[in-house]
Amino acid sequence: MTKRALIAAVALTAVFTPQAGAVARGVDVADGQYRFNARLTSGPTQVCTGALIGAKWVATALHCMASGEFGEAVIGATTSDGAGGQRRRVVSYTGSDQADFAVAELDRPAEGITPLLVGSTAPKPGDVVRLVGWGKTGGTEVAKRLQTGQFVVDRVDEWVLGVRGWGPNPNTSACASDSGGPYFAERPDGTAVLVSVENSGPLCPHSELETTSRVDPHAKWVGQLINKGATDR
Repeated sequence: MTKRALIAAVALTAVFTPQAGAVARGVDVADGQYRFNARLTSGPTQVCTGALIGAKWVATALHCMASGEFGEAVIGATTSDGAGGQRRRVVSYTGSDQADFAVAELDRPAEGITPLLVGSTAPKPGDVVRLVGWGKTGGTEVAKRLQTGQFVVDRVDEWVLGVRGWGPNPNTSACASDSGGPYFAERPDGTAVLVSVENSGPLCPHSELETTSRVDPHAKWVGQLINKGATDR
């Protein structure tokens, strides 16, 4: 895995043709919950979602990096004005050669926020995962408050997972600007483990299959990236 040039990212965007963005038919996230969330912006209109997986590393979708205008990440906020969050610049990214998955590097570490663990084992059909996202809620405007919903794993392919809405509604679904949003398993001990990131799906809200990129096939190089970054600081 290498830092991707703009031309490579644009080519991959054409392959995936993403349509996804906030969580439609989901629920508001309470203040202080899921502080590993990242709201990514570039240019005047592009909004994506991501998750802090290391002090200065954010997992997201590769197509979110395609513009070359890396922009800003706000970590740990629950409202779109960024209140209570930590603002950082995105300075580079490393992308997968096989899937719509990337890790963005921040200009400096986030402080006092526990990163989301990166899963290293494949999920199974029937597993329930949670998504948090900054996309649209089914209307025309991007969410003002972070949204969340639960999904059930329907299909496990080599590089992608297919998931369907599970709660609070069968048509809870990712929507525009949820791209890159983390799907994570919630363990009984309270630990959250990243399973996949949002790529694309039908127009929201919907109860059909949503396409997400598995992270476990990338766990080794992601771990090497994070550990190298910690050594470099």
